[in-house]
Amino acid sequence: MCHYTHFTTEEREKSRVLKAQGLSIRAIARELGRSPSSVSREFRRNCYANGDYAAHHADKLYRKRRRNCGRKAKLLDDTIRDYVMEKMNLRWSPEQIAGRAKRDKEPFSISFPTIYRAIDSGILPPQLKKIMRFKWKHKKCKGTDRRGKIPNTTPISERSAGAENRSRYGHWESDTVLGMRKTGCFGTHVERKSGYLVAFRIDDRQDNAFNHATIKAFSSIPEKLKKSFTVDNGKEFAAHKALAEATGMKVFFCDPYSPWQRGTNENTNGLLRQFFPKGTSFANVSDDDLQHVVDLINNRPRKRLNFLTPFEVLQNFFL
Repeated sequence: MCHYTHFTTEEREKSRVLKAQGLSIRAIARELGRSPSSVSREFRRNCYANGDYAAHHADKLYRKRRRNCGRKAKLLDDTIRDYVMEKMNLRWSPEQIAGRAKRDKEPFSISFPTIYRAIDSGILPPQLKKIMRFKWKHKKCKGTDRRGKIPNTTPISERSAGAENRSRYGHWESDTVLGMRKTGCFGTHVERKSGYLVAFRIDDRQDNAFNHATIKAFSSIPEKLKKSFTVDNGKEFAAHKALAEATGMKVFFCDPYSPWQRGTNENTNGLLRQFFPKGTSFANVSDDDLQHVVDLINNRPRKRLNFLTPFEVLQNFFL
């Protein structure tokens, strides 16, 4: 095992004095308790061009070599940096970037901690932190449910096993995402197995408006993907019977204050919030604007899909 340690500033200063006194390499080594080869190497590496030796100059050269030694940061490579920056601007997470690069057999390998370190160290622009997604804190329930109970609902406990364990396609979770007051909202439906998102803008959360937009959106969804909706107890789902009849899909209701029962939708709404933060006015958000964001999300790789995208998972249904 190697126990070699680099020269200290004190050793370098003592070496300078002994060298100036005319002592030999071996004599200086004995005084320092070092091997002659270590002393010889120190002088060879850190002397001035004329052969003179000074401790401060030797320290300066040593520290410069230390900065330049070791493995170089991967993100200093332009090819890797450009790849990461392109995906980060598409709002991919570092884990998604690293996983997809491996899946696509890119000519380089990179881990997601490396990407985080590159952002923290300044190799990648620190502004990227502003568009990165952070974990949400769970909200505590305040009081009891004061919303009027929607009649004739079917509880989530009656949902089929294929929907519950994500073994079957065609089961969706539904919700709304609110914009600034009186500027409308988004209706969102997320397919549980693939994470595929369908979204639309409506002027308010009235049940008729939500149903009309949902029916229109699902008119282009293949029949094999139209089995059920899982919703919360919001007023936009009050006309659930009409929605079920028009789409041919069952509607199941979560327990009050149980957002984790629609975890896929909650998570996907969080992805939407990367582009439309809370307090954003939806008044000037066009259908094309929203669809562009939906396309970005549906083409973002997911770890649970082995870094395939939701679109890639469902694309055969649309052929």
